[in-house]
Amino acid sequence: MAEAHSAVAFSFSVTPEGLDVKLNHEALKAVWRSGFRSAKKRVGRMQNQFKNGTYPATPTSWLFIATIVLALKIGGFDPSFGLIESQDQYVAAVFTNQSPAIIHYISCVLYATYLWFAKIIIIKWSLRVLLRYHKWMYEARGPMSLKTKIWIMTVKILGGRKPLLMSYQFSLPKLFVPSVKETVNKYLRSVKPLMEDEKYQRMEKLSKEFQEGAGKKFNRYLVLKSWWATNYVSDWWEDYVYLSGRSPIMVNSNFYAIVSVTVCKV
Repeated sequence: MAEAHSAVAFSFSVTPEGLDVKLNHEALKAVWRSGFRSAKKRVGRMQNQFKNGTYPATPTSWLFIATIVLALKIGGFDPSFGLIESQDQYVAAVFTNQSPAIIHYISCVLYATYLWFAKIIIIKWSLRVLLRYHKWMYEARGPMSLKTKIWIMTVKILGGRKPLLMSYQFSLPKLFVPSVKETVNKYLRSVKPLMEDEKYQRMEKLSKEFQEGAGKKFNRYLVLKSWWATNYVSDWWEDYVYLSGRSPIMVNSNFYAIVSVTVCKV
């Protein structure tokens, strides 16, 4: 309780002489510093979100594009093929007190911004397509194939420099939904060494019924969700595997930790 009283920044009491107000200047300074740190972190998060959202493009590349557009426009060449002039009237409606020259320059900067965002979208979608290539993981040790070398070079060119932790988050391809047949075949291959012939034949029959029945319906739901979700299983995994269950996670979910502890004890 003593620590709580010492942390109070403002207190008052009623005395016969009137209202007695006490201010703890050290506590007020601590509150101010805490608020300043919180605002600084919030600004930092906003900056990181902007950098991650526009990566691999940078503000410097936007300035470069704007300079090129303005230079071409001043030199008498219209890189927008009439788009800049067509949006002058809309810019003039917003900046009513500006001269026509300033309005035209603002239109040029807006057009450069359009090009900059178009560049970001094209690069992100190109990286998303490139990152779907997985054959490099299955190549034998030794010299890489020409296809893999070209892939690595293209990713390095489009990937940018000095990425942050989440810079490639919006460039990652969506999790692919496998077919029911492929999933069932993998499951049967994994359980075959663990089952007797009679039980395995029964499992084959049940798997075929699932594949031709409810499996198709469930797979359509997953495909539909994959159209708008980056990962069609992550939120369900968190909600139903980790958060909804009331049983201990260590025993029922995290088997690897138990195995590692058992091995260490042995």
